[in-house]
Amino acid sequence: MRAAAAIALLVILPLPARAGGLIPVDFAPTPQTPSAPAVFSPTLSRPALGDSLFDNSAAEGIKQALASQIRMPPLTVPERAKVEIAWLGGQLADHPDDPVLLARRCLMRGLAKTDLDAALDDCNRAIALKPMAGYRGQRALVFYLKGDYRAALTGYDEALAADPILGSSLLMRGMTKGKLGDAAGKDKDVAAAQALDANIITCYRDFGILPR
Repeated sequence: MRAAAAIALLVILPLPARAGGLIPVDFAPTPQTPSAPAVFSPTLSRPALGDSLFDNSAAEGIKQALASQIRMPPLTVPERAKVEIAWLGGQLADHPDDPVLLARRCLMRGLAKTDLDAALDDCNRAIALKPMAGYRGQRALVFYLKGDYRAALTGYDEALAADPILGSSLLMRGMTKGKLGDAAGKDKDVAAAQALDANIITCYRDFGILPR
């Protein structure tokens, strides 16, 4: 239940200007269009779409199912991310150069932990269109999930050079430094992230990014 609650806030609540609450500031919100599915709504449950649930061609059916908020057993975080990836695919077919959509799909592919090379491509395209610090942090997260810690560290350094108090980039740069053997650097960055948001580690555990 705690994971569902943390994820629900990702879409329903507005993103804070700085780290706070349960929402990592690097995580861009879903574009708020009338047809956007509330993929991480607390009332979302498994649409009755069978195997087509994770098929991009089923995006329209997924949107309709989500709109009706069918109540069935809750999806896991990766499953919910895959539902949103499907919807984003349809949106990007109509708006291929929208950096918000591209960055969001990059993040969702990271949460789904699938097709990480495609996630990097999405983030690279988003950054080329709009070089925001948060997008750089998302790309660094994908490198981290791929196990490319040197590239992740470079990415987090770039994000934090642009905005030194991105809480999720501070946290994950610390975790990246730990992977590279820099224990003191890890402790410093993690402490800085927790000073911005005391719940940030719990949030990243709920997302499945950090181990419990």
